[in-house]
Amino acid sequence: MQKLTYINSQNQSIEMYKGGAYILEHVEGTGSTNRKISSIKSIASQGEHITSARREPREVVAKISVDGKTRADMYEKREKLCTILSLDKAFVEEQRLVSRLVYENSSGRWWTPAILEDGIDFNKRLMNFDTNIKLSFRCPSSYWYEITEDK
Repeated sequence: MQKLTYINSQNQSIEMYKGGAYILEHVEGTGSTNRKISSIKSIASQGEHITSARREPREVVAKISVDGKTRADMYEKREKLCTILSLDKAFVEEQRLVSRLVYENSSGRWWTPAILEDGIDFNKRLMNFDTNIKLSFRCPSSYWYEITEDK
């Protein structure tokens, strides 16, 4: 069981999971992040000297489908998805990012700050289903945080 929930600055949310209106088909980027390691190589010594190491920001990519009961319902769900994931609703005063992505599986629930990186492209439709929608979330933190009472 996997579930992604995006929550914007106005506490509006979109839940993506198998069996919901926004069907989560695939998610990647939930494991450890890449690392950036800086080093110096000297001609007088073997190997290298590592000067610093840090984790790279996280990118979570979800592939979803929108399940519409009718064509009008599909279009309403599209509009809701675009509205909640809107760039304007990711920030609060002074351009502080407060939107977050909650990931849960059978082991627990975690959150990280997140913003939708690219626009949403509804390019494949089958009857009243929008399929193969790619959502790329940029997460400035490389960490997943435990869910607490205030998140």
